[in-house]
Formats: sequence, structure tokens, C-alpha cells
Amino acid sequence: MAKEYIISAVGGNRPGVVAELTKPMYQSGINIENSNMTLLAEHFTLIIHIVVQDDGVLDRLADKLQELEQQTEIATRILPVPTTPVPEEAEGAKPRYALRVRGEDRTGIVFKTSSFLSQRGVNILEMETRVEKDPQRESPLFQMYTLIEIPESVDREKFRNALENLANELQESITLTKASSER
Repeated sequence: MAKEYIISAVGGNRPGVVAELTKPMYQSGINIENSNMTLLAEHFTLIIHIVVQDDGVLDRLADKLQELEQQTEIATRILPVPTTPVPEEAEGAKPRYALRVRGEDRTGIVFKTSSFLSQRGVNILEMETRVEKDPQRESPLFQMYTLIEIPESVDREKFRNALENLANELQESITLTKASSER
């Protein structure tokens, strides 16, 4: 029976790191279903979603990743994906929106924005934040992009008004636009 796993890896960035991490998967005949790789604070970060047909293959992959970790100081972890049925109300496409926050960098922007969304039952599908230092400005510029799903039960006008209040509280610019279904 097929089982799904998430593999995460973090370590120093250099040419060839992606090849080093994906080679054991390739050699084991494991197909990468989804992945996200990026550079954070000069560290390579990777998250990969795989499907494995045989537990023995996973054990061999874990051994190879552990060897790689000892040789390269790249920290890896394999996490099982729970096999839980999708609730009926979660099935079907929900409207997706792009939420962007931009302004002076301050502590708490991500927490306050994610709390705001959570309190309204809004699901965060993707989030990317960035702080840009500009010698022309006194303080760094904060930018956040979030792809969200807003449940049908949420009143859009009230949501937008509450979002405007959040923007005022944070002293940031917040925009909400309908996201396309394709990336």
C-alpha cells in the first residue's frame, strides 16, 4: 500500500545541494510529488512530498539521508502524512485570494495577520515573507504574500472592513485580490 511522506532539509547553501538530496530518492525509484525549495538566511531549505510503495525503500532512503547528513551537515527529517479522509465540507474548490502586506518591518505582523485569518476560519495555503534593507530608507521594508482560501460562510464585505482595521492597527498596506486557480 502506498504511503505518503514529507521530507524536510536545511543546511548551508552551495551548488549541488539539490542534486545531493534528491539522488537517494532517484536511486530508490521514489518519485517527487511536490516540492518547495528556497534560500532563507543563507541556508538552503527544502520540503519534498513523496509517495512510497514499500517500507523497505523508505528505510533505505532514511539510511542514505542520515549518511548525507553526517557528510554535509544538512539536517533532514522524514514525516509521515496521515491518511485521514477529507471531510465532505472540505471537498470542492473554495475561492482563493492573494493577501499582500507591505510596509515598515515590525515585530508581530505575521502573528497578527495569521491570527486574524485563523479567527475567521481562513486557511493559509502559501505564505512568503521578506524583509528588504534599503540604504535610502531608515527602516527595512516588510513584504508578505499569502495565498488563502476564504470559506463561503465568511461575509466578504465584513471581512474586507476587518482587514482594513487590521491594516490600520499594523500601520501597513494590506491588499486582497482574487487569485487565479493556476499558478
